[in-house]
Amino acid sequence: MRGWSIFLLLLSLCLAGPARAAGTIDAWRSEITRTRALAENDAPGAYAEAQRLERDQPPGAAAADKARVLNLLARIEIYLALTDASVSAR
Repeated sequence: MRGWSIFLLLLSLCLAGPARAAGTIDAWRSEITRTRALAENDAPGAYAEAQRLERDQPPGAAAADKARVLNLLARIEIYLALTDASVSAR
């Protein structure tokens, strides 16, 4: 009986990993949306936040997610008149 309990515990931990990762990517995407709204009122603060989001991308972020954060950075760089930075490759 004890072996069965350990097996179920290990199984639940293995299944929780992908769910936790999905929650992380969803939270990260929500932060991008919030930062995009912040850019309208506080571009310097939003720029710092967008740089953090780029640096702290969750493992396994899709190419579309990477493009989302790069587009956010470019938008804020244009707001801040950092046009050279907004067109340079990262």
